[in-house]
Amino acid sequence: MSKFLRLVFMLMVSLVIGGYAFTGEAAPKKVAVMPFQNVSGSNTRRVAEIMTDQVTVALANSGTYTVLERTQLAHVIKEMNFQWSGMVDPSQAIEFGRMSGTDYTIVGKVLMANVFQNSASGLYKNVLGGRNPFSGFIAKYKGKVTLDVRFIDNTTGELRFAKTIEGSKSGNDRTSCLNDACREAAENVLAEIQRMNPFTGTIIDSEAGTVYIDKGLDAGIRKGEILVVFTEGRPIRLPDGQIVAVKTNEVGKIKVTEVNSNYSIGKVVSGGDNVVKNAKVKRGN
Repeated sequence: MSKFLRLVFMLMVSLVIGGYAFTGEAAPKKVAVMPFQNVSGSNTRRVAEIMTDQVTVALANSGTYTVLERTQLAHVIKEMNFQWSGMVDPSQAIEFGRMSGTDYTIVGKVLMANVFQNSASGLYKNVLGGRNPFSGFIAKYKGKVTLDVRFIDNTTGELRFAKTIEGSKSGNDRTSCLNDACREAAENVLAEIQRMNPFTGTIIDSEAGTVYIDKGLDAGIRKGEILVVFTEGRPIRLPDGQIVAVKTNEVGKIKVTEVNSNYSIGKVVSGGDNVVKNAKVKRGN
């Protein structure tokens, strides 16, 4: 083989290996969503199933995580003699992660699920009868769900968080209100998880209170999320001089209004004069 062909061959091998390495680094984390339990005592049908589906969809659409396919999940649960209770002992998470190929597990319970009649809507109906001039502005019902959610690291067995998370939505159809409340609760579950997924972005354009950021769905940013604008301060060093961190100073906030695959658009919430092109942003608390 000539020297030139050998060089070309080595370059192609390097590109292939580099491509695999890059793909491995950028690969989304895989999550197992255990079936939610309904312990609310509510007669609302299928609320646990709806909640499981909504959390699965929210994670799958995040751009940060992939979700273990349901038949694969059922197979692993059967192999490990788990019950379809939605509960996983954190001490078993490492073995579960090994068998399922997942990085994290979500388990949850529906603590409360209900649809309430809007008291204001009922009051107007009693006073005005069927001729309610505000019927187009005041929703008849409000759906609300409350969840107990646990997020487990399958690599270490650590319980990363255990929190009560809610979702609520108003409307004029009872079923839609509950479904929408479940969807909001699922988005709130995702937001809680994303708080553990830091990123740093840059404002690439800013004009009249609207900013463009060089991070989007691929970084897990979601519409409605609050991002912090910050400046970097002095570095934190070890005794040998190695820099281990850099102090940051919050100078403003942005609310994300539109998200695309590789960029986002937001509105300035605070710190107007400091929210400028080339400023740095990160996920808020």
